[in-house]
Amino acid sequence: MRAPSAHCDREFALKGYYGTSAEATGKRVGVTQAYLFRLLPGEKAIVAAALARSTEEARLAFESMGKG
Repeated sequence: MRAPSAHCDREFALKGYYGTSAEATGKRVGVTQAYLFRLLPGEKAIVAAALARSTEEARLAFESMGKG
């Protein structure tokens, strides 16, 4: 299983907050919708996890650019 936030951001980017279903997000992550909600308690938590992951990836990318 991939980390839930690892692919949730793609689902939200493609369909937006209101167009993204927990079922589609779970499939992209590789878990059932029920298990996704065990990992993250609701859609807002899923979005928050995806945003936190994206922000961290951007920070790391900028840091690596500054080291070259």
